[in-house]
Amino acid sequence: MNVYYTSTPVQNTRMPSTWRSWVLRICTFVAIAASNWKTCSDLYDLMYFNEYGSMLSALGNVKAVIVFVALILGLVCYALYTVYARMIFVNLSRSLSFYCQKKLDVMQYRTVADCAMIALCVVKSLLSLIWLFNPTYATLCSSIVEPLIAFAIMGAELLYFIRYAGKGNAWYMISALAVWLCMPALFV
Repeated sequence: MNVYYTSTPVQNTRMPSTWRSWVLRICTFVAIAASNWKTCSDLYDLMYFNEYGSMLSALGNVKAVIVFVALILGLVCYALYTVYARMIFVNLSRSLSFYCQKKLDVMQYRTVADCAMIALCVVKSLLSLIWLFNPTYATLCSSIVEPLIAFAIMGAELLYFIRYAGKGNAWYMISALAVWLCMPALFV
């Protein structure tokens, strides 16, 4: 079976090894790991039911165990995030080259995507800190405030790519980024 592509395939999906890309990678990892601290501290009580959790909790230092588990969870989430971002970049780059006759650099895409992810994780960390000291507001407002902020940040990223592609190609950008717009439900 012969398959013919009407556009050129994406050549490079990896970020270049420059100081900007490494700073962006480190900041994204730190933001993802920092946004996991509330989840890890909430799940600390369930660790006694797990064999490895009981061994970790036998160390006696609750804060060290929470930081250790948050770093491991942050590493796993960051690895999944990079794979996810690479797949979305390929989809977006092909849509831009086919429908809009524009090229998208991987560093340009990852700068926008990583900045949106950093903003989401920082906002989630700050909101988790607010909810920690105000548990009444956590039960009342967390299900309303967090999705609205995630919607605003992802909407700003979508508007950037719509402006890059041109307003006439807005539906192509929405369809190319439809899976990416579900990212807050997966990673944050």
